Amino acid sequence: MTVAPGETRQLTFQLEAGDAFETSGALDLSVAFGEYLTDKRRIALARGLERGKPLFVLNSREQFHSLIPSAPGNEVHYWQGPEDLSGKLYLSIQDDALQIRAEIQDDRHVQPFSGSNVWRGDNIQLGIRLPEQECLWKIGLTRLADGTSEVFCWMHPSTLPDPSGAIRLETARDETKKMTSYHAEIPFAALGTTAAAIHRGIRFNAMVNENDGELRKGFLYGAPGLGVSDNDALWPVVNPPESGAETK
Repeated sequence: MTVAPGETRQLTFQLEAGDAFETSGALDLSVAFGEYLTDKRRIALARGLERGKPLFVLNSREQFHSLIPSAPGNEVHYWQGPEDLSGKLYLSIQDDALQIRAEIQDDRHVQPFSGSNVWRGDNIQLGIRLPEQECLWKIGLTRLADGTSEVFCWMHPSTLPDPSGAIRLETARDETKKMTSYHAEIPFAALGTTAAAIHRGIRFNAMVNENDGELRKGFLYGAPGLGVSDNDALWPVVNPPESGAETK
């Protein structure tokens, strides 16, 4: 094919991956046009989630970001293992809404704050980047000290209203099992998007804050790029499945 000066052509490439192909969510692609021009692009790959399988399993030291200096006497504030803080988070679609379910193992649920300060206590923070939107979303899901549930949005596109009032959140605490559960429904309309856009792939991340009564010790994260700084290029690109019976 020959392209004249000033002419634009669109080419479609089809790539097939073998069974052993693995990716962290991005593909570096180099395309050579003759011997004079090589174009290099990084392409985000949407990971199809399996129904009933968690998007994030949070249970390892590598996933915990500590805010406590390493010093004698601070050992009590370090992450002690899955019994101290761990969990699973599920992401799916149902009835024109994103469904987020989480089961968080936490030996102590401490949340003396509300509103914009809930990140200082035990809660979940979500990071969402949607196609063709100029700003990411940062949303908090919290079970307050009085047992009520609260949604707070720190960041959203300036052209769209705060979605907090439109998000349905249910939480529960089982002190016997030391388990806090969260179930949030985020309508597509509240995010200014559609099912078709969601199925093209969205960047999604989550972190679970930890406070055992004295201070915020740190947090478990699903992927880098949330909590210390907001770099959604490090978040996985996912295509959520239709909601099914999640296993816990």
